[in-house]
Amino acid sequence: MRVLRYSSKLDAVKDPKTWLARIAWRVAVEFGRRKARKQETPLEDSEKTMREVVSSDASADQTIQGTQVGAVLENLISALPEKLRAPLILSAIEEMSPREIAATLDINEAAVRSRVFRARQILKEKLAQRGRR
Repeated sequence: MRVLRYSSKLDAVKDPKTWLARIAWRVAVEFGRRKARKQETPLEDSEKTMREVVSSDASADQTIQGTQVGAVLENLISALPEKLRAPLILSAIEEMSPREIAATLDINEAAVRSRVFRARQILKEKLAQRGRR
């Protein structure tokens, strides 16, 4: 809806892909904030996990361990400050280039590289601490 609402500005946009990514990112951030306020755990998530365990070619132990590692990573990523979390997600998960991330978040490329590096460094330290327990 926002794309349609602001489509009159599309002629002035240099990079439509980045413009669209910026809109999508802002919508996702707003959605995440609203979802965080609700703090609900949908039943579909647990059903999905159970289906993965049942249908996987890996052993049940391996599948459960992978699911647990994924949950730990999700928790660690969500605990990162927003200014580090956003570039990391756009880089690692959305596979955007530093230039695209910079345009989406309205920061410079050097900041993107620095924040992604710092976020990865923090995750590495936290995982190492968890491994020592």
